Amino acid sequence: DVSSLQDGVLSLSALTIDVAGNTATGAAVAALDQTAQITIDEGATATADNVVNDSEELAVPLTGSTSGFNAADVLTVALVDRLGASINTTASVQPDDSWNITEDLSTLADGEVFLTVSGTDTAGNLGSDSFAFIKDTANAVNIFILDGGDGLINGSEALLTDIVGGIAPADNKTVTLSID
Repeated sequence: DVSSLQDGVLSLSALTIDVAGNTATGAAVAALDQTAQITIDEGATATADNVVNDSEELAVPLTGSTSGFNAADVLTVALVDRLGASINTTASVQPDDSWNITEDLSTLADGEVFLTVSGTDTAGNLGSDSFAFIKDTANAVNIFILDGGDGLINGSEALLTDIVGGIAPADNKTVTLSID
């Protein structure tokens, strides 16, 4: 059992002596490769704030690194939204052990998106990593002028007309209202 040894080159040698005193030797070299690692760069994937907004959703960077893979090895990339819709694609390992793609997430629903990257190295070892981020592309502004329902503000209504509105989602947004 060599599972407790570090990955790398194993040098094996054997010596035997039979009952007549004859000796025999043998040697072999083998590579021990028990690991494959994939890492998602959380600080660079899906934007630094881990929230994909409407201006970012068409070109979302997905990046990371690998260990134990060869350049040009193909990794499987899966993105799944909160409703179960998915985008499945691939990324190639680069000569510097990195991987990166840019993906259009417009077909995924707003909310939590799960990213999983996996692959099998030449030795048959499986590596994977997962990461979740938020997709929030909803932004709406509604303005209502309480004008008596006729679409006109006359002289007597001008002093009493209310302008109301709202935004969605209403999480710490600034609204600027201009009246021309």
